[in-house]
Amino acid sequence: MDNADFLAEIDLFRELPPDLRELVSELFQERAFEDDEIVFRVGDTSNHIFVVRFGAVVLFTDAVGEVVALKARIEPGKLFGEVGVLQGTGRTLSARASGATTLLQLDGRSLLDLLET
Repeated sequence: MDNADFLAEIDLFRELPPDLRELVSELFQERAFEDDEIVFRVGDTSNHIFVVRFGAVVLFTDAVGEVVALKARIEPGKLFGEVGVLQGTGRTLSARASGATTLLQLDGRSLLDLLET
């Protein structure tokens, strides 16, 4: 399944016309993460949204590199990181890969431009 078909299964992109969804899919960059690799940390700039393509991501609170509380496990087809982008705030949780993980990453400005059209 290519990225455009994959995005068709995600609520945010489902209603887009196929030709526009194809264009949007080309804005995403694929990023691979190893098990336990950090995607972002609390306080980082919220400049990207992510969709889990393969694997999973764990969102958590931490203190000095130690996990304090697990908040969510994000599975394939799920979006995360959009709240900080939409609100213009820093990351409120940390995220790390759970197993070998592939994410689709979209620049936050591209998302905001898309939502304005």
